[in-house]
Amino acid sequence: MAFFEIAERAPRHADAWANAGTAAWAANDTVGAVIGWQRAVRLEPLAGDVRERVGLLPANARDGLAHVPRVPSELPVLLAVALWCVAWGMLALGATRDRRALWKTGAAVMLMAIAATTWHVMLSSTRSAADLAVAEQRSPMRVSPGEDANANGDVDPGDMVVIGESRVNATRGDRWFAVQHVDGRLGWLPERVLYVFASSGGR
Repeated sequence: MAFFEIAERAPRHADAWANAGTAAWAANDTVGAVIGWQRAVRLEPLAGDVRERVGLLPANARDGLAHVPRVPSELPVLLAVALWCVAWGMLALGATRDRRALWKTGAAVMLMAIAATTWHVMLSSTRSAADLAVAEQRSPMRVSPGEDANANGDVDPGDMVVIGESRVNATRGDRWFAVQHVDGRLGWLPERVLYVFASSGGR
């Protein structure tokens, strides 16, 4: 699809992904809509129009582990920098004036700066979508890698899953990923049924 080709050439442009998702939705391609709109909302988490479109998606494509917090990407960084500066200023002032209260307050502010930095790292991970994939077709989610393993329910087209670190090559050369469905279920899916965000293989 031309819209996805454009978006792949400009991967940091939210509008390109939003347009690709809208074109896919108009063509009754739920998988394409999930890919486009989820990428767009991760690039611009405050964009109301993109959030409205994401709201049209099935729950398994927008809620739970697929949810993107409505927080500007620069806020945690600015907060962390401000807190670090205040903390070091208070610690320096406490050292010159020998005031324990300033030391204690400075240490507390430093802990808040560490928390803000951790928040930024977590948000960056959420927005990168590096560990996310979208099911491109209906498939059973297996309890272990292989077509003969028991199923732990199904995934439907457009369902989002978080890919774990475990990956194996099983029968017939299929590559299997350990996944967690956005509803919390754990299992294995073959690579051939997934659109993996990190690989950006195109559509």
